[in-house]
Amino acid sequence: MKKIFVILPILAGILFGSCGISVRILTQNGLDSATLLFSRFSVSIIIMLIVILATDKNLLKISFDELKIIVIAAINILALNLCYNISTNTNPLSLAAVLLSFAPVLVIIFAYITFREKINRVKIISMILIILGCVLTTRILEGNVFNISPIEF
Repeated sequence: MKKIFVILPILAGILFGSCGISVRILTQNGLDSATLLFSRFSVSIIIMLIVILATDKNLLKISFDELKIIVIAAINILALNLCYNISTNTNPLSLAAVLLSFAPVLVIIFAYITFREKINRVKIISMILIILGCVLTTRILEGNVFNISPIEF
């Protein structure tokens, strides 16, 4: 059983890496970003509910305070995935994947605002490195910026 824990991160990486390709193919075949997002999350929710109901039904019990956090997190995840879907259709896949790595910066900021979590030196250095990596990837400093398309809904 322990061997599966080695395989799952590899499988997750493969599936995440192929996500941009599948988004492009499905969008070119007529699915818009919102429909694609709804379909992907619907399948995920059904699978998660089946697993929870089969293993421990008590995991579905939540308090009102937890519900607020879950709703905020769900809205953020939906927004992130919608932006990623749009980005993969309008920009090079490599750029869309790198810009997705900007998400931890937003998580740190939201955690500070929502939970009053402290931002220490390591987090600041990490945020600076992430922002620097995104700037270098987009070639803004060279003046040779990727042809980044405006958002099209």
